[in-house]
Amino acid sequence: MYTAEDGYGRIEALKGDTVLLWCNTTSSDGVIWTQWIPGSDFNYLYVNGTLAGTTARYSIEERQDRGEYSLRIYNAQVPDTGRYDCFERDQVRRFGYNLNVTGKKTATTRLSVVK
Repeated sequence: MYTAEDGYGRIEALKGDTVLLWCNTTSSDGVIWTQWIPGSDFNYLYVNGTLAGTTARYSIEERQDRGEYSLRIYNAQVPDTGRYDCFERDQVRRFGYNLNVTGKKTATTRLSVVK
């Protein structure tokens, strides 16, 4: 599993990986997660405590007492490649990630964040 906690950046993952996109807020109103896949529509993934119309491979890990609302993508696939943003409900951007999913997983492959 790869966990991204840098807040902004490009994430390289391999097909089949589990990716955790971390988001932390000081707002008591929660967050909104969005997804933009190039050449496709803009999607709201998580709004008002609900994971909206996405694949079962996506989940939100809430720790409201800590203000954490992380997006987990299980079994990442090439079509998951795109932009993921976490906003406070007042639309202040908190964290943004460019996820690139490629190839097949091998025992010697390492994941990295490219800034």
